[in-house]
Amino acid sequence: MEFATLLHLLQNPPEVVGSLWGEALLPKRGLTLFHSSSKMGKSMLSVNLALAGARGLTSFLGQPLNGPFTTLILQSEIHLRGVYDRVDTMVKAMATHEGITEEHLSRVYINLERASRLSEDATFLEFQELLRTIKPDFLILDPLAHVLTSSENDNAIVGAMLERLGLLRDDPGCAIMLIHHDSKPTEGTSMRAPRQRARGADRLNADPDCILSLEPGARLATGPSGKLHVASRYGKSVAPFSIRLNEETLWFEQHVERGDPAAIAIWVAQFPKGQCSEEELITKIETEWGLHDPRQHRTAHKYIDTALEFNFIIQVVEGEAVHFHVKKEPTS
Repeated sequence: MEFATLLHLLQNPPEVVGSLWGEALLPKRGLTLFHSSSKMGKSMLSVNLALAGARGLTSFLGQPLNGPFTTLILQSEIHLRGVYDRVDTMVKAMATHEGITEEHLSRVYINLERASRLSEDATFLEFQELLRTIKPDFLILDPLAHVLTSSENDNAIVGAMLERLGLLRDDPGCAIMLIHHDSKPTEGTSMRAPRQRARGADRLNADPDCILSLEPGARLATGPSGKLHVASRYGKSVAPFSIRLNEETLWFEQHVERGDPAAIAIWVAQFPKGQCSEEELITKIETEWGLHDPRQHRTAHKYIDTALEFNFIIQVVEGEAVHFHVKKEPTS
């Protein structure tokens, strides 16, 4: 064990770790838990993310990507033919737009057999050696329950597994995403915060560097939708944002729902000189989101407060006049 004074630390700052996705949604040497209820498309979204990174796209779902990067997927739920069918559909859809090359596809690895329990000593050591050879930037374990040999409700067992995964973050060094399921909703759990709905041991809520919670949304004509909540140890707060699966392309897309602060920022930017009065913004919100009942006037104010809280817009008060302008570059 080594210790140093705070003076030494300040004079010798450690290397900035950074993130593959967003400011801190996928820390490069961190652990991200991605959870939701069943049939929400967690596996599909993680493959989307891997392919977007392989292609070197600059953003995914409105959050910046730091690519190109290589991904290794260890999945245990979907039959290999099912994986093939999904990826084949996505690749064909991309080919009709921007395309994908063999080089891109060579940056994503996937296991050919489903029986891989990383909680077994021999299997873990073999897997670690494999990672040292391939050196992926991004590791997806899908789902967590299938890499354990016993209960996911036991803090000691889950904690030991998470500590093992912590070794992989540093050797060979990669961002790790655990795909996990929510508990079945009950009267007692329905009011929990999104990040507290993941089933299993408390360590799953305490240990990750980032938790991505996908909350179910309405069933749309273009596919299921949901709202992604972000809880991260690092970086600035990220406002929850809505996404939906395009069932034609099998790619997730951003979806603007009522109250989305990013949409409010876009509207403010569209006003002359990129600013508007409070009355103009309230009128715009009520018109766009159908808040025609006078009793819903407070709702428009609440949406503005959220956009202010997450720094999408800035409020300026001059005497009795209030106006807003954009702080962040909005994403359309």
